Amino acid sequence: MSGQKKLGFRDDAPSSSKAAARDLYDETIQDLLYRHRADWTMFWRELSNAAPDLISRKMSAKEAFSTFLEKKAFYKSTFSEQEIEMWTKALDAWIAALRTSGENESTAGEIVSRMRLANPKYVPREYMLVEAYEAAEVGDYSVLRDVFKACCENPYDEGENSKYYGLAPEESLSKGGIAFMS
Repeated sequence: MSGQKKLGFRDDAPSSSKAAARDLYDETIQDLLYRHRADWTMFWRELSNAAPDLISRKMSAKEAFSTFLEKKAFYKSTFSEQEIEMWTKALDAWIAALRTSGENESTAGEIVSRMRLANPKYVPREYMLVEAYEAAEVGDYSVLRDVFKACCENPYDEGENSKYYGLAPEESLSKGGIAFMS
């Protein structure tokens, strides 16, 4: 999936906006996501939640980072002022690039829709699958069905299945055999 789509840009956006989106994604956001231990699925979905307030200027980039991203999309527990400033600049650059491509408050809903179509809310994570196949080993297929329904049938739906939307449990991040994909 291209960074342009993940960031909500139209397919027919001006080439300069596409280049700005590609550069922002390739040279800034990916690096920040790796460096700050982000959960990529959570980050992109929470960014789509922050988009309307950022586009309409109801919220600053710093407020959006603190409200939508900092506590919901990262395994890193604290951010320095310098790190928050890096994120603030990246979010401001994203909004500026959207505006340059002709997006504004009236198209905020379309941007969010495009982002949500490019960024699933639910993905089957290794720790979920381990739980499902361990239950299946003893004849309980309900966990497998739940994971499949939430993560495979409708991964882009908003739904209210909070069990499958969130950061991976801390213990799964260091457990042998499942840590990498959780």
